[in-house]
Amino acid sequence: MTKEIKYTVGVPSGLTVSTDKTRVFYQGLENPVSITGGSGDEKVSVSIEGNGVSSRKAGPGQYVVSCAQLGMATVVASDGKNSQRIQIPIKRVPNPLATVGGKAGGPIPANVFRVQKGVAAELRDFVFEGVRYDVVSFTLIVTGKGFEESGFGVAEVTGAYFNGEAQALLRRCQAGSTVVIDEIKVSGPGGTRMLDQNISFTLQ
Repeated sequence: MTKEIKYTVGVPSGLTVSTDKTRVFYQGLENPVSITGGSGDEKVSVSIEGNGVSSRKAGPGQYVVSCAQLGMATVVASDGKNSQRIQIPIKRVPNPLATVGGKAGGPIPANVFRVQKGVAAELRDFVFEGVRYDVVSFTLIVTGKGFEESGFGVAEVTGAYFNGEAQALLRRCQAGSTVVIDEIKVSGPGGTRMLDQNISFTLQ
């Protein structure tokens, strides 16, 4: 599914350049562009350039632009009578929201948290549907009730699912425990990145 949102970035002249979803191109995604001319599609010549930028024609007046690097893309279109030269910024896809059981922190019953399988990375309310991130690794830190002697418990986890070490800590959790998921690394459009977010749960 796609959300039908069109932004016309060309100057009205009989030749129109429209980014079909946003006013920018996103790194690592296929960005649709519509280019129409008053003289017909067969007379329109198009060049889309930039560092790490590639494009292909997807149909009459329809193009798909892929961007490997951040920066600026230049779209040049001509129909023999008019020409357009437009610069479009290339941006990163926004960071996803880290969640456990659909929650990004806050109070949660201890028995509910203990049965969770791992950490998810959700990209909410983004104009491109179907874009996903995978959790590469994270650190689980547990303090409070049940950890009075040691003060805290820590587990380094590779992948999205709680490993044996993390599960052992979660079994000790009870009302009054605090669980923090930190150093969350995700993989998605544009490569792997560390989130600047951690999530904290207060068990009840």
